Amino acid sequence: MKKVILLSVLVLSKLVSAQYPVWTNSFNSTSDMQGWSFHDLNGNGNGWVQGPNIYHNGTSLAYGGAGSLRYSISNVPSGNVAGFATENDWAISPEIDLTSSSGTITLAAYIGRQRTTHQVVKRYLYIYVSTAQKPVPELSDFQALAVDANGNNVPSPYVIAAGGTANPFPSDLNQFVESLVNLSAFAGKKIYIGLWSNRYAADDTNVQNININEMAIYTSVLKTQDVKKSKRSYYGDAESRILITDVKT
Repeated sequence: MKKVILLSVLVLSKLVSAQYPVWTNSFNSTSDMQGWSFHDLNGNGNGWVQGPNIYHNGTSLAYGGAGSLRYSISNVPSGNVAGFATENDWAISPEIDLTSSSGTITLAAYIGRQRTTHQVVKRYLYIYVSTAQKPVPELSDFQALAVDANGNNVPSPYVIAAGGTANPFPSDLNQFVESLVNLSAFAGKKIYIGLWSNRYAADDTNVQNININEMAIYTSVLKTQDVKKSKRSYYGDAESRILITDVKT
């Protein structure tokens, strides 16, 4: 069962119970990756993968028991992948339909680190908005969001981040910290999310190894016709269960 460390169980309970899930991905198996695309642009065989989380067990790197979307420049049980200094890898989500969503739209990501020496782990979310002229993006569309014409990194205003004093990691490397991102600007849109990994020294946001245990998007308002049936269910482990509303259409 997934172990999730929450910033505030009370606060999140009020947040999630007041919102409807419109997209979730637990990354538990390869079937959860349907619609995702992966790009290993430096061709070293390393990139974003679905699989168990990676953590350092005190002696060497090991695989944990939590399904995750992960990125690592480290081999298990030791050493670094060949060519990691030129990493340039993308993971791009399937379409996320927010056309029936409005009000407050929140992305929740559950982030784990691989070593205790990783104080902060974060990733920009590069978000492409589908249009009638180009409903499905290409890799180049995400590259254009991330790098300008002079090759400089372009920061995204949307970041998933964990660690530091504001959102500290637990000592247990098999546990995950929640990061919330406001995506309300994309109400009524269809979007794709790109996750980038690179080794550009000028910007460490996309460099660090990361385990993403789950990602989900909630909305505070759904169109009436989309709310036909709902049921109660719980998210999280026995110590921190969160009541959510599971909308059936």
